[in-house]
Amino acid sequence: MVLPDRDDKIVICTPEVSIARLLEVQIRRRGYRVTVVRNGQAAIDACRKIKPGLLVLDATTQDPGAAEVERTLRSDPATAGTAIQIVRGKGLASWLLKPSLSLFRILKDPRIEIA
Repeated sequence: MVLPDRDDKIVICTPEVSIARLLEVQIRRRGYRVTVVRNGQAAIDACRKIKPGLLVLDATTQDPGAAEVERTLRSDPATAGTAIQIVRGKGLASWLLKPSLSLFRILKDPRIEIA
């Protein structure tokens, strides 16, 4: 299932290059368009430019940090509707290893909290 319109675009923000590539491949296989960025400012810029349906944001993101990225996007009317999934704990690597939280399930409902 591919979400319509703006929802078929996903931005992944993580400083972990290998993890970003794994996620990118898995998400593209599901029919989504993926943009990968490495820091907070690039995530903000990408969200403003492409208006994704979902931002997957590694809690270890810097320049600015994940909380500031979320505040910035929420305060901007153009990006306030973007679903944001902040991945906490051991970051995106642990997210990939949690079988109970399938990637498809999280893409379907980005409000799922990952600790």
